[in-house]
Amino acid sequence: MRQQETREPAPNDNVRTTKQNTNPDPGRITLDDPPPSLWTYREISEEAKRRTIESGALEVTDSLLREVVGHAEAAARERYRGPFSPRTNAHDAIRQEEFEGQRTARTNLEQGRKFRLADLQDAETDLARTSQPGPAPTPSQWLVATALLVFAVSVAPTFRDFVFHGIQDDVIGWMLSIAVGSVLGGLVVTAVLFSIDPSGARTLLNFVGLGAGGAITVGLLVLRLSGAETASEVFAAIALAVIEAGAVVYVEVAAVGFRPRRRDWEARSIEHAQKTARRDDIRRHVAELDAEIAQLRDAMSAHARYVEERNVRHQSIEQVVAAAGKAAADGVAAGVAFNRGRLLGIRRPQ
Repeated sequence: MRQQETREPAPNDNVRTTKQNTNPDPGRITLDDPPPSLWTYREISEEAKRRTIESGALEVTDSLLREVVGHAEAAARERYRGPFSPRTNAHDAIRQEEFEGQRTARTNLEQGRKFRLADLQDAETDLARTSQPGPAPTPSQWLVATALLVFAVSVAPTFRDFVFHGIQDDVIGWMLSIAVGSVLGGLVVTAVLFSIDPSGARTLLNFVGLGAGGAITVGLLVLRLSGAETASEVFAAIALAVIEAGAVVYVEVAAVGFRPRRRDWEARSIEHAQKTARRDDIRRHVAELDAEIAQLRDAMSAHARYVEERNVRHQSIEQVVAAAGKAAADGVAAGVAFNRGRLLGIRRPQ
């Protein structure tokens, strides 16, 4: 906050507070210590009035004026400072050197900010031209449900007849058979459909799923043929094997059409995420530059205020002293008037 020069108050002046020097060691003056604060006209007048009231004076005497006004003028002269001169003052030279460094750094940062804003505009334009990936494509639920149903229906009778035939309870036996068929079907469908390589090639799990589907079909066919006693049972075993093989081929054909869509979506997602991350990084960098520039701007403004006040204290000290004396004289007159009013039993606002 700029410290105010001592002056006579205007009609509608607001009361201003004066900052005090907060240096913990008043005898040690550092480069960043401001000069003693310039008092406002009202503050000097109020101080002179207080001293007059405490003295109990009922008249404005020369001795009273010399004491109070002299004190105010002496205090005002203590506020004197030499002009800001980096050539003759080592401390001022250090301040000026720091200021020049701050100005150079601010110029460089502002130039860099312009480039980063151009980069940000390009990044936002590039991101706007990139299509949104949308939700991830998934296989048809009907396809998955159909494949699982086919495996459960074709595998369950075989397991009931050859694996769980010892279970007397038909409900439990069939439930276990259907569960095993559904698990086998689920393994095949998951391996073939849901394992996607970004390159578009089949994954190892895809080959394992196809192999497992073929092995399950052949294994169940052999198992059924081992228990077949009539031609109809042989044909039934072959028919079930064809159905199971058809289900595996059905899932693989669906996977062939699904894999490119999934691969394209993953590529678009990666591209969109990379461009979004680039834009966000540039935004963060611009925000950091703005914070650094604001910090330098505040430091440079503080230096400008310091130089201005130094010049005011040097060039206008006589006006400051005269205004302080006038304010003190007014305060003395107000104090005497208060003392007289108190003596007469009249209370006037202080």
